Amino acid sequence: MLIPDDVRKCVAFIGLKLTDGTFRLAGSVFFLGRDKPGEPKADPVYAVTAKHIIDGIRGKGVKEIWLRLNLKDGEAKWFQTRINDWFYHTADQSIDVAIMKMGLDTTFDHLVFPYSLCITDERMKENEVGLGDEVFITGMFRHHHGTRKNIPIIRVGNIACMTEEKFNTKAFGKMDA
Repeated sequence: MLIPDDVRKCVAFIGLKLTDGTFRLAGSVFFLGRDKPGEPKADPVYAVTAKHIIDGIRGKGVKEIWLRLNLKDGEAKWFQTRINDWFYHTADQSIDVAIMKMGLDTTFDHLVFPYSLCITDERMKENEVGLGDEVFITGMFRHHHGTRKNIPIIRVGNIACMTEEKFNTKAFGKMDA
């Protein structure tokens, strides 16, 4: 499977700032927007992460969430966001997604993943997506976060199960997975 390198520009690290001024990585975030693949700017851009990441940071009593974004000069820089700017699904608390509306200016070396490429039930049916099909996921490997910049990784796998009923989880109760 050949994966376009631009996909790796759609992700960054998310974390928190410790009292000693250092940062702790908590997970990854990806950027979703209206633009076509390869276009650097979208308005608005949504930063998307897992709700349990935001809840974990909130549980430490901090008021900020930090994003480690790559810059076009080859370095990375931490950018502050307010924890109250992250939103969850209001009708279904089992949905493990948190989003924040933001912008990506031209100093950032990031792209958005366009809505037009997101999977839907209709697309899955049209393309006969099912058990055994190969998929890839891009994200961050916190044990090797890069000394100068974020170094995104790609993981490849297969669809092992299709949702036929909700799964019972410790953290969220019953949920689609």
